[in-house]
Amino acid sequence: MKRTLQMPQVFSIHHINSVNMNKRNLLIGHVDRETALFVDYAGTDKRRKKKYVWIESHPLLGDRIATQTISPRTGKLNKIQYTRYTTLVYLFKDSKDQLRSKRYNFRDEDAAYNKREFAKLIAEIDTTKLVDTQHFNVRIDIMTSFRADSYRELGKRKGPVIEHFATWRNNTLFFLQKCPFELLASYPDLPPYHNRIASTKPEDLEE
Repeated sequence: MKRTLQMPQVFSIHHINSVNMNKRNLLIGHVDRETALFVDYAGTDKRRKKKYVWIESHPLLGDRIATQTISPRTGKLNKIQYTRYTTLVYLFKDSKDQLRSKRYNFRDEDAAYNKREFAKLIAEIDTTKLVDTQHFNVRIDIMTSFRADSYRELGKRKGPVIEHFATWRNNTLFFLQKCPFELLASYPDLPPYHNRIASTKPEDLEE
């Protein structure tokens, strides 16, 4: 049987544009030392060091924030400091014009958690501003976590329902691989293991 995708309902362009007006403005293009964002606290908090900040994105590893401060005593650059890798990090300024960052981790999490977190991400920012590597890492981490979570759930099922569940899982993975980025949280929840009938059928993903 040829596998087809039945896409969830998509908002109109007018609706999307009106929502985007309330989203955070990402600070983009700061991807290495040469393009780093320079932060100068002069006039606000002279005790804090001036610094350069950027985000490094690596396939499969994810994002990390790099920071290089300037010694207030010598004026020389200190050693670059890195945060731990996570699935996604972005930079923005708050209402007081202060630099802030937001991290998202879609690794080793259950499917329901990732769906909720991805929905928050879509509501917060315009994801078209993310680079291709960030899109790739988010998709891969959501797929990998979903696959692991579905295998754990499979162990809770017995009998003929296993075949239905496996079909649903495979169709969902196909959907996650091919769907537009903004629809990554649109797949159905994991069927409850105590329900052996309708909820295990992949009707939302296959015709």
